[in-house]
Amino acid sequence: MRLRDRVQPKDQIVLAVNERMSYIYTLDTNTLAINKLVQELENDKRIDVIAWQEGASIKVKSGEKKENFIIEKAES
Repeated sequence: MRLRDRVQPKDQIVLAVNERMSYIYTLDTNTLAINKLVQELENDKRIDVIAWQEGASIKVKSGEKKENFIIEKAES
């Protein structure tokens, strides 16, 4: 399925959705910070896992168990 419209300058988020998971990208972190978006998603009982990138780390939260962990990028 092709997008009908391209991303516009006024857009705040982009959704990439399939049958098993969704990716949500925040385009304007000044207006919609990723941590605020994560807090909103945590309140949705349909969401099992939330993961996002902060710097070189990937942070992961469980939507059901209120647990989280951080994946650090290994030094090469």
